[in-house]
Amino acid sequence: MDVEKTIEFLLDQQAAQQARFEAQKLRFDEERAQFWADFEERQKRYEDRHEREIGAIRAELRRGVRLAVQEARRERKRRTEEDARLAAQQARQAESQSALERSLQRFIDSLKQPRNGHDKS
Repeated sequence: MDVEKTIEFLLDQQAAQQARFEAQKLRFDEERAQFWADFEERQKRYEDRHEREIGAIRAELRRGVRLAVQEARRERKRRTEEDARLAAQQARQAESQSALERSLQRFIDSLKQPRNGHDKS
């Protein structure tokens, strides 16, 4: 057995194994770098999408609040107008009732007066 050839064979095997290991490590590092690059890209897309959705939600919320304020203002105006109409109607009704009471009182008073010279006492 030739010791030098055996040592040379073992050294060649070790060098080949080391080369395979380095190639595998390089491939692993490239795959890991690609994974993180893909991950960061996906993360960026998710963040962009999230920001767009939050922006849309905020815009919709602002719109809803604006419409609610407008509706509250319209309702306040309607109620003010309705209160004024109701107050006017109540005033007319009070005047009408007062006129009716005066008319009824005159009628009652007229029944108390004698008719055709006859006293009702």
